Amino acid sequence: MAKVSTIVDSIQMSAVSSISIKASEKGWDDTIFMAGGEPQFSPPSSVNKAFSEIVEKGYNKYSPFAGYSSLLQKIKVKLRDFNNIHVNEEQIYTVPGGSSALFTALMTLIEKGDEVLIQDPCWEHYAQIINLLGGVAKKVKMVRNENGHLRVDREILEKSITDKTKVLLLNTPLNPTGSVLTTDEIKDIVEVVEKYDIHLVADEEYEGFVFDPYKHISPAAIYPKTITLFSFSKTYALTGIRLGYIVAPEDIINAIRKVSLYSFMYAPSPSQYVAEAVLSDNHIEFAKRACQEMFEKSRYLSKSLQSIPGVLCDDTESGLYVNPNFSNFRISGIEMSELLFERYHLLSVPGEVSGENGKGSVRLYVGLDQKVLEEAVKRIRSAVEQLSLVTN
Repeated sequence: MAKVSTIVDSIQMSAVSSISIKASEKGWDDTIFMAGGEPQFSPPSSVNKAFSEIVEKGYNKYSPFAGYSSLLQKIKVKLRDFNNIHVNEEQIYTVPGGSSALFTALMTLIEKGDEVLIQDPCWEHYAQIINLLGGVAKKVKMVRNENGHLRVDREILEKSITDKTKVLLLNTPLNPTGSVLTTDEIKDIVEVVEKYDIHLVADEEYEGFVFDPYKHISPAAIYPKTITLFSFSKTYALTGIRLGYIVAPEDIINAIRKVSLYSFMYAPSPSQYVAEAVLSDNHIEFAKRACQEMFEKSRYLSKSLQSIPGVLCDDTESGLYVNPNFSNFRISGIEMSELLFERYHLLSVPGEVSGENGKGSVRLYVGLDQKVLEEAVKRIRSAVEQLSLVTN
């Protein structure tokens, strides 16, 4: 019998997908799903009207390759006002979602055997996408600063570079920990990528969820050669429309056009119309309100977990997750995630899937209803009490 590609055969399903399948097979009616990252708040009100007009306005047809000019112009203004990135329309390319942006950009940049540097910790999909493309994912371990927050260390970064290194892929804000790159860090990183002549790719999926007093700084605002990946999924609660965009120098965009032609061809026209409606509305104020809601939920969860003896949990700088650490109980994140799942019907992501820095921790999604968060804390507290009886 003919076999599938050896590369595809070697790829593992993600932790989130695997645990979701396991939970569906259990058939529990009291499951708390904290393994995902899909916003539960409603999208901007302009979305409803846009959806009702899609066919009437002709957005059931093929799109121009890079996207509709009217949307690209709106994105251009958003980039200027929110990201301090100044580009022309020819430097923007729409794609079917943030994952597609990542896959398309890396396919454009790397060849078989090329190294792509990624943060440790980082989103587990990065390494698998790089592997699918024939590249080599190489982790760069982040270090904790004086405030205990994870940072990219220039010396470690430079030592990770070899003659096979082609790309440095950065996620800011960072999934899973919420770490946000500062201006000084970005300047250090830019000096390194220029010194070794490698591409800088910035994934800014969580740009809308940076908590005061921290600020989101787009690397492209400092280094225009950056290839930046954006999505409408998280900030505007539009995960289902599958729309993202890539911002890059024109020569990179021209190469991306070839990849898109022979893969997805065009970003969906209906999704582009909805996205344009969002950017035509007061989207920055909407994002601020959504960010404040996530901040309050994040702080509630981190403070509640900090109150449990033996549990370590940082107040994050940004994002949709907290990452309590249970190493004091001599248990791995994988074991803790399994305990929470089997005994307490709570779904989480083991920290180990994100790298060595995730050892002993689990990633928990914060954007649930307040009563659900309270119940989650009760279950985690019960799990810790069970661990305490075993370890004492």
